Amino acid sequence: MPYNPKNYTHFQMIAYETPTLHPAPAGGNAPAIGDVPVEDPGNADAYTRLLRLAWVVEQAYQQVFAAGDNANTLKVFMVPEFYFRPDDGPSNSYDMVTGGAIVKALSSMFANDKFEHWLFVVGSIFYYVDAGTRIHWNDAYIVKGGYTGIDLPTKLVTKRKISSIDGANPISSPANHFKLSDYLGTWATRQKNLGYIDNLLYGIEICLDHGLTYEGGKKGFLRDTAKEYSVYHGTPYPVKLHFLTACGMPLKPCAVAAKVGGYVLRVDGHYCCQPGIWNVPFSQCAKVTAQDLEGGVTLDANLAEAWHFDIPLLQRAPVVANPVEVAAVTQRVVAYQVAEL
Repeated sequence: MPYNPKNYTHFQMIAYETPTLHPAPAGGNAPAIGDVPVEDPGNADAYTRLLRLAWVVEQAYQQVFAAGDNANTLKVFMVPEFYFRPDDGPSNSYDMVTGGAIVKALSSMFANDKFEHWLFVVGSIFYYVDAGTRIHWNDAYIVKGGYTGIDLPTKLVTKRKISSIDGANPISSPANHFKLSDYLGTWATRQKNLGYIDNLLYGIEICLDHGLTYEGGKKGFLRDTAKEYSVYHGTPYPVKLHFLTACGMPLKPCAVAAKVGGYVLRVDGHYCCQPGIWNVPFSQCAKVTAQDLEGGVTLDANLAEAWHFDIPLLQRAPVVANPVEVAAVTQRVVAYQVAEL
């Protein structure tokens, strides 16, 4: 159906906590879900990951439905960085055609009317492009559920800097390419990390971009971009929801881009996100209570958990790590308490 923007009064973060640190086999196929159809992207690894995601989303939907859904609440389903990364290919990446096919499949998966009040932040897709020299792209994708067609609300953003966790040589990062660096630095490109969904201004960034310190002591790519947006448009600091999809990036209050009364939502695929090892949770959802645009940020305590369910063994993503890490890794879906926008 045609897109019809809503004015939501509340939201709920639903995090898919699954490990993505090391490239791993895709695992076994999950059962097909009729309400979440998956288009075959022509790559067995990607198809398996899409099927698993569809299965997990359907289980989350059933939990929301059982708890009592509300059309005034936007459900934000988040997946960690590198969810779409194979254990083969150059530096464990898909080719450009497969990367595009994954985006195409994601664009239609959640079109069922029952997902009309859902927003999907589906992690990142790691792929390469050969254009004289090999460039590795790590793109995050956002799509609103319940809609199809040319006015479907979507967003595709690029990670600026490749880190050692990516598995590719940092020199192959788009930001290090002599032409792409200029393109990525333009305001027209940088502001693409900001967007409106249902009359809410949100921002998204991927892992290392959150932790970068830029020239002049500026903190975080999205925070810096949101400040420029405010000046450019002559508006108060605008971002309501700050999405961070990551694999090994703790939340940095000095880099949070959400305004006072807004929220930061983070999901992370790093194995060490657990008490006693890194003491950083796999996911977080916290409200901004004070914001100094020059560096001082105060966050409320993380929202309380509303419910969660563990992923059954047969539907878990394979883990490639040492035995201690494997034993400690949890795979689950957790929903936080509904919060007022």
